[in-house]
Order: sequence, then structure tokens, then C-alpha cells
Amino acid sequence: MLTLQQIKSNPAEVVARLAVKGFDGKEAIDRVLALDDRRRQLQLDNDNKAAELNRLSASIGALMKQGKRDEAEQAKQDAAIAAQRRSQVGSGDRSERIRTYNFPQNRVTDHRLTGEVKNFNIDQIINGDLDPLIDALV
Repeated sequence: MLTLQQIKSNPAEVVARLAVKGFDGKEAIDRVLALDDRRRQLQLDNDNKAAELNRLSASIGALMKQGKRDEAEQAKQDAAIAAQRRSQVGSGDRSERIRTYNFPQNRVTDHRLTGEVKNFNIDQIINGDLDPLIDALV
């Protein structure tokens, strides 16, 4: 059996042996060498495409890693903003109320104050007379 190396190293001998068996040796060698060139070119193309795929995969991995880093940074910022809002707003419980407007009893109660000084006339407050309320707070 002939190898590609034997054909390339001594083509004249291969042509002579094929001619003895009734083949056109020159044409056969040309076809074999052309097929080998084609095989090498396809292999080179395949290797180049594999290398390009590896480069793209590495780039995608880096982008995903960066995206996750950005995503984690964004989540950290969102958590900080949410905590700041919660601390400023509070829960809205009754214990956090500053003032209660009681229309049926015509009364405004400021819960920061103590005693009878904490109740004010709601009509006065609504009409803009805030002086008694402000004086009690100061």
C-alpha cells in the first residue's frame, strides 16, 4: 500500500508502478496530491474556526462575568437606596404618627407634645392659623 509520503518523495517510481498495472500514474498522483491539499485546507479552515470560536467564547464569558458584576453592583446600590428610604419613611405604624386630624371632634392632636397643649382647634389649623401649634412646638 502506498502512503502519501512515498508518493511525494518518489513520484516517478509510483508513476512507473501504476503504468505497469495499466493506470495513468501522473493523473492518479495529481488527484491524490490535489485531494491532500484540499484535506489540509479544510483542516486549516476548521482549526481557524475553532480558534475563532474559542476567542468568541472567551469574550462572551468575560462579558457575562462583567454583566454579573454590574448586576451585583446594581443590586447592592438598590439595596442601599431601599434601606435609606425605609429609614426615612418608617413603617407608618400608629406609634410613628406626628399629628392626628380628628374631624368629628374638631381636634388636631400633635403627638410630640404632652398634656392639654397637644390638642388644637382643627378649624383654625385648616384656615391657616398655625401660630398656637408652632408656639407649642417651640
